[in-house]
Formats: sequence, structure tokens, C-alpha cells
Amino acid sequence: MTNKLNKRAVKYGTAIGLFLGAAILAFAISSYFSSKNFEIDNTIGHVFSVNLTGQVAGTEITPGSEQTVNPVMTNTGTEEMYVFVRFNVGTYTTSNATEPVYTYVVDTESNVGAGAAWTRVSTENPGELLFAYGSEGELLLVQPGAALTLPGKLVATSDNTVFSGLSDSDMKVTVTGCAIGTDNESSEPIEAYGHYLSLGGE
Repeated sequence: MTNKLNKRAVKYGTAIGLFLGAAILAFAISSYFSSKNFEIDNTIGHVFSVNLTGQVAGTEITPGSEQTVNPVMTNTGTEEMYVFVRFNVGTYTTSNATEPVYTYVVDTESNVGAGAAWTRVSTENPGELLFAYGSEGELLLVQPGAALTLPGKLVATSDNTVFSGLSDSDMKVTVTGCAIGTDNESSEPIEAYGHYLSLGGE
């Protein structure tokens, strides 16, 4: 009987010993750990872009014709900007000067867009009708995602005598949306536009 008890004791003792040994081993193993990492040195990207919409169909032009054109400039980038809308139009020469075939009259009362915020900027080219978003002294910031409408009409200003010497090509108008970053040298419209051109802007 004693031998049986001894054998059982040894058996249980061995089992308990194995269990404790396994527990100690598991604890010992789980006490060790390691990890590695690395960093990706991303930086903020800069997207500087605009979209220009508001295309209108061509029509026959006669002296005094009015054509509604509402270009929309949208800041599609991630940066603040200053913007311009330019109409390149035909010209004719009189005995006194070179004059544009059209003028553009901003509708300051329009509910289409912020007409009152656009200002005509005089350039040395009579074939350019340039408008800046802002006042004569300072451009206004255009935030990312903002869409600005320049509401108004193209008006054919030359008289019947001048019209007799014009052709279809003189009636064509190119509308261009221009934008420059707020880090340029000046927020004064003509200076900012000059800087835009000096950077290669079209």
C-alpha cells in the first residue's frame, strides 16, 4: 500500500513539477519582447490650380451688340490665391489711338456672383480687358474651394464705319483665368499681374 502511495505521490509530484516548470517557462518567454518601426517623412503638398467655366456660344456681332458672359473662377488647389479674369479682344486703329472692339461691363448688382468685388485693371495692351478680384489698391484672397463669378456683358463699341473694315477674326474673344500665389511681392493688382507675367503666366 505504501508503495502505491509513494508511486502516486511521485506521479502527482512529477505532474505538478512539469506544470510549474511549464508555467515558469511560459512566464520567462513572455517576459521578452521586441519591436521595430520606421518613419515616413511625409510633408504637406501644395496644389495650385484653377478652373475656368462659363463658356458661351458664339453669335453674330453688330455695332452695339451685347453678349452676356459670366466667367467662373474656381480655386481647385490647396492654397490661397489672387485671381484675375482677362478678355483678349480684337482692336482697331483710329487717327488718335488703338481701341478694343469690345468693352466688358461688370454687373455690380447681379445676384450671380460678387460683381462689386471685381475691379478693372488697365494694362498697356488695348486688346486686354483685365479684371482683378479686389479693389484698385488691394486684391482679395480666394480660399481653396471658392468659386467666383465675374458677371457682366461684352459690348461691341466700334461704330458702323469701323465695322466695315473688320473681319470674323476681329470678333473672336479669348477668356483667360489667371492666378498667383499670395507669396508674391505685392497684393496691388497691376503689380501682382506683372509678377504673374514675369513668372511665365499666359
